[in-house]
Amino acid sequence: MEVPDLISPEVWEMAKQAFDQKQYYVAYNNTLLFVHPDDIRFFNNMEDAADFSSGNVGDYDAWNVLRFTSLEQFKTHIEGIVPGIVFDPVAIAAEPQQSFFPVKELQSKTTIIMDIQKTLQQLSNKLLFLGFGEGLNTELERQIKEGKPEFSLNASTEFAGNKMEAVLNFKYGEKNGMENYFLNNYVATLASNENKPSQFFYVNNRGQSITFKEACNLLNDRFVFKTLTAKTGAEYNTWIKIDKDNIDLKTGYPKLHQYGDRLGFDLKEAVNRLPFKFLQYGPELNSVLKSLEKGNRAQVVLLHEKDEQKVFIEANPPSLTLNMYDMDGKKLDYPAQKVELKYAKEEEVAVEENQSRYNKKDLLAKKREPNNLIEKKSNAKRGPRKKIQ
Repeated sequence: MEVPDLISPEVWEMAKQAFDQKQYYVAYNNTLLFVHPDDIRFFNNMEDAADFSSGNVGDYDAWNVLRFTSLEQFKTHIEGIVPGIVFDPVAIAAEPQQSFFPVKELQSKTTIIMDIQKTLQQLSNKLLFLGFGEGLNTELERQIKEGKPEFSLNASTEFAGNKMEAVLNFKYGEKNGMENYFLNNYVATLASNENKPSQFFYVNNRGQSITFKEACNLLNDRFVFKTLTAKTGAEYNTWIKIDKDNIDLKTGYPKLHQYGDRLGFDLKEAVNRLPFKFLQYGPELNSVLKSLEKGNRAQVVLLHEKDEQKVFIEANPPSLTLNMYDMDGKKLDYPAQKVELKYAKEEEVAVEENQSRYNKKDLLAKKREPNNLIEKKSNAKRGPRKKIQ
């Protein structure tokens, strides 16, 4: 089927002039299908195109960049968005107002033609991965079949007494050369909190997005561990927490602060600092570590000299330690003495103002004592090394 208005006369002329001037990098808003002249730009290099696209992101704008080597390639790419349809620029002058789409097949130029079942399967899997279950699938299918350029779905659930609500935002567009519906982001709200805090979360296709349960933990002022991908393509590990004091101007919600590897926090080491029952090694330890990385409060058993105590623990990366609570949620004092003696570094003793039972002068005095562990080799022939008091 030949379609003269697949590319508008204005856009076609813009493309011809741009490619004549070797402007092969095309920035476009949302989709090239029936693209409006205001939603397409041509550039000489990728840097300028990328800068323009990143600087024009909004609630209804999502600019992408593609490179074409010729006007014919540009035309072929757009024809490929709707298989079986051919653009004939010659027909533009003859019948510029005529529409070749049957009304029953396409309601408007923004109607989407796609494999609906495949799209539903992909989005359903993503909802399942993010922790939204299968309850949204029926409404999701209805919205997609209506062919709306964008729509939102509402979700709600409860995690350990925390009532959560979310608004999921879907939009039709192009990513990685593929035209389809995508779940771009969602806004989660901790409805059971009297202040009803909310947070905006982007969704990506790398399996690195914040899940609904993790969103709940973040809104409860806890940390979540994620492996993310930098703009360079390199993966890195980081702990994430909502930064309530800094607002992201693009989203209108607080920023997500990252605490990377340079922080020096070792979760396994922090857990092993205390005598937790069954957590020295094995599957029990791995299970607790994974739970803490997701931002959960994990229930463990703390061993005392003569008895045991059930407690909750959660990760606290900036302090390089754990937060501990009793079964009623009351915060317990962390035993700083044990941590300092076991993990103090050479020439350095950590002083916790609210937790330490030592006098600061005494601690500083200990720094001048020789580190017998480091001098082990040099003292080996002089006799047995001293024990650290």
